[in-house]
Amino acid sequence: MKAIFLALILVFALSSGAFADEQKFQYENFEWGISLEDVKKELNEKKVNFLKASEREGLGYNEKIMGEECNVLFYFTPKTKVLAQITLQWTTTGVGDGLKEVLTKKYGKPFRPNEYQELYGWGNIEDKDGIMLQYDMIYTHLSYLGGSFYKMLEAETKEINEKELLDKL
Repeated sequence: MKAIFLALILVFALSSGAFADEQKFQYENFEWGISLEDVKKELNEKKVNFLKASEREGLGYNEKIMGEECNVLFYFTPKTKVLAQITLQWTTTGVGDGLKEVLTKKYGKPFRPNEYQELYGWGNIEDKDGIMLQYDMIYTHLSYLGGSFYKMLEAETKEINEKELLDKL
């Protein structure tokens, strides 16, 4: 009986840990998979001025981060409308090195898929669960990928794009 009880505790602990890993990489308090309406509600509470964007592009607003103007963009799955990715974009130079330093302190040493680019990643990028930082002399992009929700975004987008193409051909 004790063995069954311990096994149940172990299964619960492992399953809880798996969920926590997917939530590990998130921007502010936004949870992956929340609805478009819930994100709008949270952003309205922050009293942000929304950027103009098409429905497929998602929501966005402008904020000063690291002393520079930054676009904060929220991407949702096109069909189910749940949060799958958040990207911060700067069109100025000088924030990339500082972001890399802060993210390294928080998440540990990043991996570099290409030594010739300023491209860094934290987390499990193969599972689309983590953070990607890319910068150069012109721009900086910091993208948070929402794991299984990002995979949903890719699958739904592919399906819509294929349908649009087939309708045109």
